[in-house]
Amino acid sequence: MRRLIQELALLVGVAVAPQGLAQDANDPGILDPMFSAMVGSDVRIPHTDQAAGGQQLNLIGPVVEQDAEGQLSMMGHPIVLVESPNEGLCRAVKELEEFADDGDSAGMLLAAEELEAILLGTTQGRIYDGFPMLNYNQGGVAPGQVPGEYKMKVLTNTGLTEPGMDGRPRAIWEVDVNFLWYDSQFDSDTFLLRVPVDAHALDTLRVNFRIYSLVREDFSPTGVVMDHRIPGSVQFPFKGLDSVWTQIGTDSVTELTVAFPPLSL
Repeated sequence: MRRLIQELALLVGVAVAPQGLAQDANDPGILDPMFSAMVGSDVRIPHTDQAAGGQQLNLIGPVVEQDAEGQLSMMGHPIVLVESPNEGLCRAVKELEEFADDGDSAGMLLAAEELEAILLGTTQGRIYDGFPMLNYNQGGVAPGQVPGEYKMKVLTNTGLTEPGMDGRPRAIWEVDVNFLWYDSQFDSDTFLLRVPVDAHALDTLRVNFRIYSLVREDFSPTGVVMDHRIPGSVQFPFKGLDSVWTQIGTDSVTELTVAFPPLSL
């Protein structure tokens, strides 16, 4: 439906917009044809213009990367062991087998408890503390998660405003999101976001990312607008709203804040 409205509005905009209406729909930032047609001039979607003169425009403040050892884990404990949870899991399984071969029941119990801790994410002192390898709907385990919901967090009003797509001051909401990158896998403490009922569709979002990484990667969070779902089919992505590109180092903890487009998109 959004795509249909945009296409119709774009046709209307051709007739009513001034001669100088920009033709590039993606630079600077993504042109919203519906709003542009309504007001008769260019309306760019906030926080979709990636860079200018080598500066990334959607980063709020500096990117802070530090060695993981000594930093706080997601659960607030100092990190003393920086390794993949797969390594810890394999080591615990091997120890369990060795203790079983030796008939050491006490050792078997310790190895089993180690396995359970890694599966449940209760690994105080490790970089993956708080990230369970066993994903199940427990809810409310990590800081900020909604109890009883699967990895859901609620947006918080920052008290700040910025000009919205309609030219009016709009609220800026925020949320903290933690990532774990290891081997060829990643995990997050946030899969779902709850938008408070008092948020306006044109309010914007800032995400405070904290990335626990055992690998070197490129970080590029992107909001995606979904197309209208055709009955009998699936809902396909319509357009990616680019944000930033940031390198993440090995064995590190990186913190950065990224500004995203309006909540309705």
